[in-house]
Amino acid sequence: MELQHREIIGRRTSKWGSLGERVAKLKEGESIILEPEGEPTAEACKIRSGLNGVRACRLVRRAVQVVKGRIVITRFGNWPMLSAFRNGTIPEAVLLREEQ
Repeated sequence: MELQHREIIGRRTSKWGSLGERVAKLKEGESIILEPEGEPTAEACKIRSGLNGVRACRLVRRAVQVVKGRIVITRFGNWPMLSAFRNGTIPEAVLLREEQ
């Protein structure tokens, strides 16, 4: 039996993934303006939920608004990282409380 060689195809980026990467690359105060495909308010809601699932922009503070019939995504900072994840270890004070 002969093995067939298959070409490994790179993972295709979803529309949310590519948009999330664009938002993550924005500097503070910069915006992306999108033309809605349907109802602007419904599209803005879909974009908000879609971006929440993208790892690249989870810590990005952003606003998704409808302005004059267009969708405007503005980056206005970063969410602070929890201290437990910053150092990679559990703080000593927490460990002491658990032992008591």
